[in-house]
Amino acid sequence: MPHRPTARPPAGAGAAAAVPAPSLGLGAALAVALTLQAAAGAGSLLWPAILAVLLLGLPHGALDLLLLRRFAQPGLRLAGYLALALATGLAGLAWPAAFFAAFLAVAAWHFGSGDCTEPPLRRPSRRHRLARWLEIAGRGSLPLAAPCALAADATLPLFAAVAAGDAPLFVKALAAAFPLSLAASALCALLRAREAPAAALALAVEMLAVATAFLLLPPLAAFAVYFCGLHAPRHWRRTLGADGRLDRFERTWVALVTGAAVLLVVGAALLAPLAGQAQPGSADSVAVRALVLLLGALTLPHALLVALAAAAESDRAAVTPGRSRRAARGEAIPRTANLL
Repeated sequence: MPHRPTARPPAGAGAAAAVPAPSLGLGAALAVALTLQAAAGAGSLLWPAILAVLLLGLPHGALDLLLLRRFAQPGLRLAGYLALALATGLAGLAWPAAFFAAFLAVAAWHFGSGDCTEPPLRRPSRRHRLARWLEIAGRGSLPLAAPCALAADATLPLFAAVAAGDAPLFVKALAAAFPLSLAASALCALLRAREAPAAALALAVEMLAVATAFLLLPPLAAFAVYFCGLHAPRHWRRTLGADGRLDRFERTWVALVTGAAVLLVVGAALLAPLAGQAQPGSADSVAVRALVLLLGALTLPHALLVALAAAAESDRAAVTPGRSRRAARGEAIPRTANLL
C-alpha cells in the first residue's frame, strides 16, 4: 500500500483554535496589571501603562511597512503616510476637541474591524452580515465606552488633558454607548453560537475580560491591557500569518510579553516609593496628552492604509463560506480578512 503523506494541520488548529493566542494575551495582560496594582497601588499604574502602550502596543503599526510594499511606489506612499500623520498631529494641537472626536471615531472603527473574527464573504447571507457588523460595533466601542461608564470620575481628567472643557461631553456620550456595545457583542455571540460555538465563546470571554479590566483597573491601565494584550497581538498574528510567518510570531511574542511583564513588575516595585513624592497633575497631564496626540496622529494613516490594502485585495482573496467557518474557529484565514 503506497505511503500517503499526512496533511499538515492549518495554523491555529486543535488546542490553539479553542483558545486563540490573543485571548491568552489579554488574560496575561490583565493578570500582570492586577498584580502591579496589588503590589504598588493604583496610583502608580499611569506611567507603566504609558510605557506598555508605547513599547508593546504601538509597535504593531510597524507592520504597515509590509502593507506599503504591496502597492506600487511604496516610498512615495510612505511619504504620504508620514505627511498625513504629521498633519493629524498638528491638527490635534490646533483643534483639540475636533481632533479628539475624530480620533475616537477612527479608533472605534479600527478596533472593531481589526479585532473582528467574522471574515467578510463575497456573497454574505443576511445573518452573516448582521453578525459581522454587530461584532465590529461591539468590539470597537467597548474599549472606549467602558471607562466612561465604569470609571467616569477617573476618565474625565484623562479626556480633559486633550479636550479640555469639552471632556464631560465626550464622557457622557461614550458612557451612553456602553450598554449598546455590550448588547451588540451579546447578540453577535448568540447569532454565531450554532455555527461557531468556540468563536462565540471566545467573543463573550474577551468582551467580559475587557469590561472587567475597566471595572478593576484605572482607565489608562485597563486600556493598556486591551491594547497590548488583545488588539496588538491579534494584528501581529493575523498579518504575519497571512505572510507565512506565524510560527515566528508565536515564539517571539511569548518571549516579548514575558520579558516586558517582568520589567514592568520590577520597575513598578522600584518606583512605587517615588510615586507618592511626585507633584500630582502636571507631568501626568502632559504625558497623557502627548500619548493621545501620538496615537491619534498614527491611527488615521494606519487605519486608512489597512482599509486600502483590504479593498485592493478583495477581488483576489475574498473569503468563501467554507473558509469563514475555519476563521471562526481561530484558524488561519486569507489575507483580505487579516487586513480588516
